[in-house]
Amino acid sequence: MIIASLSTSYRWYLIIIYFFLIIDEAKSKSSISPKTGDKLLTFASEDASFEFHVKVDQITKITFVTSERPLPDGESKTMRVSRFLNEKGEPMCSLILADSSDESAQWFDGMNERYGHEVNL
Repeated sequence: MIIASLSTSYRWYLIIIYFFLIIDEAKSKSSISPKTGDKLLTFASEDASFEFHVKVDQITKITFVTSERPLPDGESKTMRVSRFLNEKGEPMCSLILADSSDESAQWFDGMNERYGHEVNL
């Protein structure tokens, strides 16, 4: 499933739209809530002082976007972003792939090839 595929060793910049919060280099994992039995995708800061849990069943669409961002030195940086949308089409959070290695770029491109740019869940 696509959610399990997003639970990787690659690091993300997590942007939580509702709270206007950015976590630098969050790591992710899939789990089941021991209290409710809900499927969760958890993002945690490096020191685990902050965690953000996304209830998987509330995600109705995931989008994958690749864009170029100009840098002050005239170069550009490739941004690889995954967005989770709810049933109203509103963003729940955005994940910017923090790892810019060739391996992570191939993984992200592979997600696009496998699932497409928009995935309805």
